[in-house]
Amino acid sequence: MQTEYNLIIISVDALNKLDYKTLLSLPTFASFIRDGAHVKEVTSVYPTVTYTCHTSLSTGHYPSSHGIYNNELPDPAKATLQDWHWYERDIKVPTFFDYATQAGLKTATVLWPVMAGANIDYNIPEIWSPDHTISRFKLFWDYGTKNMLWPVIKYKRLLKGTTQPYLDNFSEAVSHYILKKKKPNLMAIHFTELDTMRHIYGLKSKESLKALKRIDQRIERLIQTLEKNGQLAHTNIVLLGDHGTHDFDTVIEINSLFKREGLLETDSKNKIISWQAYGCTCGGSCQIHIHEKATEETRTKIKEVLEAFTKMPETPLRFMLTHDEATEKYNLSGDFSYILEAKDCHVFRNSTSGKILYNSKEDSDTYIGDHGFMPEHPDQKTLLLMKGPSIKKGAVLLHSHLIDEGPTFAALLGLKMEKVEGRVLEELMHL
Repeated sequence: MQTEYNLIIISVDALNKLDYKTLLSLPTFASFIRDGAHVKEVTSVYPTVTYTCHTSLSTGHYPSSHGIYNNELPDPAKATLQDWHWYERDIKVPTFFDYATQAGLKTATVLWPVMAGANIDYNIPEIWSPDHTISRFKLFWDYGTKNMLWPVIKYKRLLKGTTQPYLDNFSEAVSHYILKKKKPNLMAIHFTELDTMRHIYGLKSKESLKALKRIDQRIERLIQTLEKNGQLAHTNIVLLGDHGTHDFDTVIEINSLFKREGLLETDSKNKIISWQAYGCTCGGSCQIHIHEKATEETRTKIKEVLEAFTKMPETPLRFMLTHDEATEKYNLSGDFSYILEAKDCHVFRNSTSGKILYNSKEDSDTYIGDHGFMPEHPDQKTLLLMKGPSIKKGAVLLHSHLIDEGPTFAALLGLKMEKVEGRVLEELMHL
């Protein structure tokens, strides 16, 4: 039976299990731990990247079922500027948004991953042009809901491209507008500053702590808006993470290995012009694609090259899995033939400089932290916090899975997601 309570979901991208003690010192996060329910360790999915993770928590399914197996769409011609899995139409199973819409509930999303073009009442999707050939406003116009035009125009002044904290300033501002003016039954907000700071400065950096403090304040202001509107007593609020972060110092260019072995060709500017094998990064892992016209001889060579790289004495790889092995072990499938997992302090990049291994300080993206590693990696675990009239005060679970969150959120709305791989976290709720 549909519930009388609304639901606000706030995703704190890159919120880490290791942040738990820090959250106890931040007033808003601490209030959720003290007055609500929480899970101390949430295991993500493979690869632990934002779009795969958010689709798993939105659907209650693993990637092999929902189809979003990476952030990026493999495109060797655009290797370092690939499009992402932005479009909701590519999700193969229903999301909890679909169930809410079918129940006649009013829905809203702010920069929620893989929601471009979705059937959401108030939708400001996360979508951009990697090569800057299409304006973000046009992308909003094409894939968002036009009833959000006014707040997008009004608060566009807060943005400085996609830099932080300005992007989250924008997200917060439009979220206040939606809560005040539209009063949705279900709203999902995606804050990304913490993820950005951890990529640039590292997991335990002072910049990451400052980002967490700002997010704590953002959440408190959103709660104040709910209270002023008389909605707080009838609203359940969820704070969640999607993956962790692991600091690195070494880059693996698997495409430079393929280039050396004659399996990939570049022009004078190192742009890929032909390929038989192509590695598409997931950060701490890499999915290997084989050209559909590759001969059996070429396929055998690709396998031998990868096996030799995996078995060499100082290999930077933790393991290599075939597609079928990845499906069996991690419920991951997609348009790839192999997946490589990096050892600690190593990440993959799509570039083709000719250097197969090099110090990350030589990398133009200047990142220090990344994710995409196997979900059992200790730095990749995340958290789940909940508070509200349907939540058991003081309830604590030591462990859950990301795929449990979609069914749980649906249950908070009085809805049931059918044939999902996750479960409802009944221990945390008044049912």
